[in-house]
Amino acid sequence: MPTQSSADAAACQQSTPDLAAIRPAIPDRLQAVLRRLLEWSTCEGYASAQQVVDDLTAVLAPVGATVSISGEAVSTDSWSPELLKLVRFLVANHLLTLAELQEYITASGHESGEAQYSTVVKRLASAGKLTQYQAVLLAGGDVEALVFGDYVLRDKLAAGHIGFVFLAQQRKRASKTIALRILPARLTDAPDAEGRLKRDLEPAMLIKQRHLARTRRVGIKDGQMYVTSEFLPGGNLVGRAGTLSPEEALGYVIEIAGALEAVHEAG
Repeated sequence: MPTQSSADAAACQQSTPDLAAIRPAIPDRLQAVLRRLLEWSTCEGYASAQQVVDDLTAVLAPVGATVSISGEAVSTDSWSPELLKLVRFLVANHLLTLAELQEYITASGHESGEAQYSTVVKRLASAGKLTQYQAVLLAGGDVEALVFGDYVLRDKLAAGHIGFVFLAQQRKRASKTIALRILPARLTDAPDAEGRLKRDLEPAMLIKQRHLARTRRVGIKDGQMYVTSEFLPGGNLVGRAGTLSPEEALGYVIEIAGALEAVHEAG
């Protein structure tokens, strides 16, 4: 008897209808959206209704049209669909203001299409408005590459056997940056993984100590377990080994001891 996974794999191998054969005049960009909508499974299809709305908005907005972005009417004369989608995303997620983006779009001159999009992304990264990590992900034209669940990725902080740690912030709102740790699949696949992790981290969520990054949330998104915590800028002591004075080292030891004491008292 075939399993669900084998049925999904078989569905993934089926091809979608050739829309151009049905209506040859259909624009390539619109055909790409409709093709994703007609996928037999979610392997290559849309993951959310919002992705469909964003893509259709970018494709159907005519060049030179006036569109609404965060309630403000904007003339998109010479904007490519990719650029319009990028602007909507950055403004909606409070990464940049519309005024800031318009300044960089104007500076891109008379470029159009992919060249215009690429130039704007590079200029934003050079000015520090986007991180280099974000610029690399956006280079492919997919703004969704910056999204994990309710969070927008700003930078990659670390990677290892414990998973990946990102600097992130919540979507659709102006918020402080947080540390987002995405755990490896081997931990997520364990029985009652989310419940066990929540129980293990529950004491840490209640601790308020100035030298500890407070754990905020534990969850699972698309089969990947994640943990969010307070982000404390300033780096770590790994790169400063052998450079600290005795007084500095003693100060750090006292702060670490205070943090460990708080953890011990919380159980």
